[in-house]
Amino acid sequence: MLGLFAGSLMLPPILDPGNEVLKLVALLALIPAELFVTCLIIKFCLKCSLSRAIGAWVISWLAVPVLLALLLFVVRPFVAERFIVPSNSMSPIVLGWHHIGICPNCGGIMISSVNTPGELGSPDLDRGICTVCMQAGPIKDVSTKVEEADRIVVNKLMTPVRWDIIAFRSPTDHDYIYIKRVVGLPGETVFIEDDAIFINDERQTPPGSLSGLKYTRNRQPYQQPAGNRRDPFRLGENEYFSLGDFSEMSSDSRHWGPVPRRNIEGVVTLRYWPPSRWHIFR
Repeated sequence: MLGLFAGSLMLPPILDPGNEVLKLVALLALIPAELFVTCLIIKFCLKCSLSRAIGAWVISWLAVPVLLALLLFVVRPFVAERFIVPSNSMSPIVLGWHHIGICPNCGGIMISSVNTPGELGSPDLDRGICTVCMQAGPIKDVSTKVEEADRIVVNKLMTPVRWDIIAFRSPTDHDYIYIKRVVGLPGETVFIEDDAIFINDERQTPPGSLSGLKYTRNRQPYQQPAGNRRDPFRLGENEYFSLGDFSEMSSDSRHWGPVPRRNIEGVVTLRYWPPSRWHIFR
């Protein structure tokens, strides 16, 4: 590219700026110049002969399609993949496009949802979830600016454990990817009571980073029972129970049941964007 740029500066003035055919021919004629300049740079950096520099250039170009093939057909489907978080059902830990405001309880930053897929109906812009006390409720001084969504990396080699964040294909629409938290593992019974999760009749204590989160058992417009002590969800040997951290806004296993293992894309291990929110989860 350096050769093409340098050569383009020396294009003869007879080329009419409006003649696209002549421009294309001239740029194609610069390809040998680009190759020559690149090989000279390689020769200078490696302190080798010009023939060896040309060989190194050829090898580098042959490596490009191989690396692309590995990324597309090996790494992405079987090792790791990046996703943009689609909604705020996992706020305040993982964020989709959102507004920010102030928590009236503790004065911390509160997250308010933008109307995006994967949440229940239209978001209530007067409610949010606090990044400090983790409580959902009224929000004040909401900004009109839409903040960008998190970019995450999903590891496809890991087996999910309790409290992992996972990416999976929706049981009702396989074209849509959900980001939720695993709370129930294969073979367990799950129900929600008193804002807490019960596994095999034992109340669960979330990790410290999730302290303060409350889970609701049901929410409009979903009317079906969402698991109670008398009639809990019973997970099969390859089923997982997933919930959103922003319980009021999340469409999750309370509404459409367990997630089959075959639907799980992988475990969220890294948030790499925005840089200010860089975080390794596992």
